[in-house]
Amino acid sequence: VIFIENAEMLSAFQVNEILTTFSGKKQCKSSEYKFTLPECDKLLLLLSTNFGEEEIIQADSPDPNHNTNKLVVEEAAFRDLRRTWDTGLVYRSYRRLVKIIRGPVRRNKIRQLIESQTRKREKKTRDGLNENLSPQTLIDPSYLDQSGFTGQKIVIESVKRGLMAVSSGLKMGDGPLVLLFAGLPGTGKTYLSQIIAKAYNGGDRVSISDLEKQSKFLHVDMGNYQDERAIDGFVDPSPGLEGEGLLASVMSKQKRVVIVLDEIEKAHPSLLKDMLLPVLDNNEGHVQKKKNGERYPTRDAVFILTTNCFDDVIQELYAKGKMYNEIVKHVGELLQSPNAHCRSAHPNSRNPFSWGPLWRRIMAGEALVT
Repeated sequence: VIFIENAEMLSAFQVNEILTTFSGKKQCKSSEYKFTLPECDKLLLLLSTNFGEEEIIQADSPDPNHNTNKLVVEEAAFRDLRRTWDTGLVYRSYRRLVKIIRGPVRRNKIRQLIESQTRKREKKTRDGLNENLSPQTLIDPSYLDQSGFTGQKIVIESVKRGLMAVSSGLKMGDGPLVLLFAGLPGTGKTYLSQIIAKAYNGGDRVSISDLEKQSKFLHVDMGNYQDERAIDGFVDPSPGLEGEGLLASVMSKQKRVVIVLDEIEKAHPSLLKDMLLPVLDNNEGHVQKKKNGERYPTRDAVFILTTNCFDDVIQELYAKGKMYNEIVKHVGELLQSPNAHCRSAHPNSRNPFSWGPLWRRIMAGEALVT
């Protein structure tokens, strides 16, 4: 564990150097900290800051007139973080990595955080050993390098970081890993999703068709859920209706599943707001059967959302020779803007990603442009 207190004193350049040194590496070496760690996924890096301090103090105030809800606290902390550490690495991953610790005894709470993450890692290892495979054996991030998916190294590295966080038990929250792939049709979003499914299940040991038969890989065309009458079967139909919902059927058979929600913007807005958010929830994401109330946690699943929204803008930025980080930042701003119009979105929605709760959950994973 590397713990850096008062990390808000670090410059954006220094934070970027720290993340570059340790992020997504098989072996961690640092001359400054004078250590070598053979397995970098066993490193827990904690940067303690006072970001959002005023709102946190108000939130913990006994005076109800000054009480601030959790969402306002998080937004304040994220705002301070972006303002202080405005770097590409931080921009893409801050919501996935930041955890708000409230209360006066900060060191004790940090110790609790370390212990809880350690317990999660040990539990994942025990569960894996019960299946005669450890999580590290099941998940093979290096397979992404050998997959033949060329020309998009930054995307591959971002996906590897997400998979390594899962395999080491250090993924924050108790929900699924959520990835967003935005880009032009034919740029490999679906192909990359298949590569991720194989990497998540040991690489070349299994084929995509085998994973589909074992309910470990599911590709969903969200254009089939444009009609509000059709969306009831997405998770699980209401009592009185026959059949089993798509997600409930898969999650009841297999916890470790990669689910691709292809062209998510085409789905009816109520599906995103009323059905998808509980599934992706980062605290206790789950799929629930409506007939008997049985719940299936989604913490071990990977949800990949693909979209063609603003593909014309992406094409234009690439044509102008813009750098990848500039494109990610610009498209990210469009995706969360209620004033931006996604041409391929459902007729009842100008921009489905601009709905705050959904965008915040997506940003807890990785927003990628392919």
